[in-house]
Amino acid sequence: MLTIIRKELLEKLVDARFFILLLLFVIVSLIITFVRLEKHNAQSEQYHLNVDLHSKQIGAPVEGGDKFDNLSAGGITVDLPPSKISLLFAGIYDGMAKTYWLTESQDPISDTSLLSTQERFFSPAFDFGLAIAYLISLTAIFLCYDGINGEKERGVLKLILSNRISKAVVIGGKFIGNLIIISIPLTLSFILALVIVNLYGKTSFSKGDWLVLAVIYISGVIFIAVFIALSLLVSLLVNKPYLSLLVLLILWVIFGFVAPSLSPYLAQSVRPLPTTREMEAQKHYVMTRWMSFPRRVKELTGQGYSEEEAKKRVREYYRLGMYEEIIENFQKINKAYKLKVEAQTGLAQNISHISPVSLFLYISSNLSESGIEMKEHFEQSLEEYYQRYSSYLMKKRRERLEDARNGRRPNDDISDRPVFNYAPLSLKERLKKNLYDIFYLISFGLVLFISSYVSFVRYDVR
Repeated sequence: MLTIIRKELLEKLVDARFFILLLLFVIVSLIITFVRLEKHNAQSEQYHLNVDLHSKQIGAPVEGGDKFDNLSAGGITVDLPPSKISLLFAGIYDGMAKTYWLTESQDPISDTSLLSTQERFFSPAFDFGLAIAYLISLTAIFLCYDGINGEKERGVLKLILSNRISKAVVIGGKFIGNLIIISIPLTLSFILALVIVNLYGKTSFSKGDWLVLAVIYISGVIFIAVFIALSLLVSLLVNKPYLSLLVLLILWVIFGFVAPSLSPYLAQSVRPLPTTREMEAQKHYVMTRWMSFPRRVKELTGQGYSEEEAKKRVREYYRLGMYEEIIENFQKINKAYKLKVEAQTGLAQNISHISPVSLFLYISSNLSESGIEMKEHFEQSLEEYYQRYSSYLMKKRRERLEDARNGRRPNDDISDRPVFNYAPLSLKERLKKNLYDIFYLISFGLVLFISSYVSFVRYDVR
């Protein structure tokens, strides 16, 4: 097998295609690294400026009110921090809202970030992951599309097998040799990018970050192996090299563009979401249902209360209970919407798993804390904080109402308010959540390689 591996390495190293593709990938990777470096530095600076600004705005006195009135009416603004590794693997972070406004009546996710599944699902930035997914896969295709049928045409394959070398050794040697040679652009670009980040970046990677980068690199090698196995299989099934190249390019377009882009629309047709208009109509119904004073009085008089007692109870209800009930109903509507979004997004992801490109982009962005899992985790953290924030305001409002009843000045101290502290997913959680996609990518490669081996065993080299 070493002889076949050596042959593949020597052939590719003197092939002009290899050096052209190597140079192209390195240049593109360097451009991406410098662009991402500048953008990440700007995002980090903007995040810290926003955090400082929004912390000063909380509870600032307003005309005719106090700190609590401003907190209740003005709400709280929280910011999404950039992760360190999003410097190279930005995923969907660039397309996300970076600032979220929270008020009692406005859910931070459903009202300020009503993104469609298409926007949530496949809007990756032009980053290192995208370069690997598209350029490295193309490199594998252009170097391996004639790996079998080309050598058959030139008579090389028949000559190799005449030396009593088994077909298993030949196909295995070709696979390993090409994997080594195509991993060179990936490895070189990774090293250059990390050197540039360490020299010019303002971010220092932790041990966990280095481990994440190592896992992404290994995933990139597995991704290369998938396209090598696919290229060898097509080269076995198609007689002419130019036809195998055409078939592979069609598959590349399907895997790289059609499947990832089409899957959200298929999921939307199967699991449609309510429109913004429908959401607003539901909330408007809640508001009109509870805002009618005469209607509430009539309901209570129908239950046996006198008109005067009914009016007194409704006024009391309007001072506190009505508001709490409206908020509770709003939260139910928002929760139902988010469950539908999660179901639709999950279906879209499952459909897109037919594409190794999608799998690699999921792995790289999710491990880098810049993918769909990060967005869902941040939204969950924001929702939990929203519940604590709403509960705090309701509790504080009751206390102030009690102070007013007893002739005391309402307390406007909000120093005990809940503070939003976003804790990213731990390395262990990220690895655990991405094991399925990594396993699926490996399985993809194994199925293609085994298919290539079986096809080659039955292949007529004459």
